[in-house]
Amino acid sequence: MVGGHGCAGFRLPTGDPVVNGAVDEGSVRVVARPETSRGFRLAGLPVRPATDGPGAEEVTRRLASQDDVAVIFVQRELFDGLGEGLRRSLEATSVPVVVPFPDPSWEEAGPSEEWVVELLRRAVGYRVQLR
Repeated sequence: MVGGHGCAGFRLPTGDPVVNGAVDEGSVRVVARPETSRGFRLAGLPVRPATDGPGAEEVTRRLASQDDVAVIFVQRELFDGLGEGLRRSLEATSVPVVVPFPDPSWEEAGPSEEWVVELLRRAVGYRVQLR
């Protein structure tokens, strides 16, 4: 398991509690292509650049092993290039939560309900139905 934070009552070295697999506080990191990184940096988020799947896998694996990282946003194209083993390991843990985000596009966005339902399932531990 990457990061190994799935235990209830576990405390991060910073003192932030992990209760039932949910982090009350923790840091956010972004893995993105260099051309996409600027907007996240302007928003004050630390970005780790990657240009391809293997590079993103190395960066994501390193971030996921850090005890203070609670959320990792990964650009969708880079996320799709992560190895199957790492993706399964990340999906099996509640901390850090890895959230793929779409590549920049001017096209109309498609339905995102299933994605939101999956994020909620991971956060609360069971599937919810949106109305």
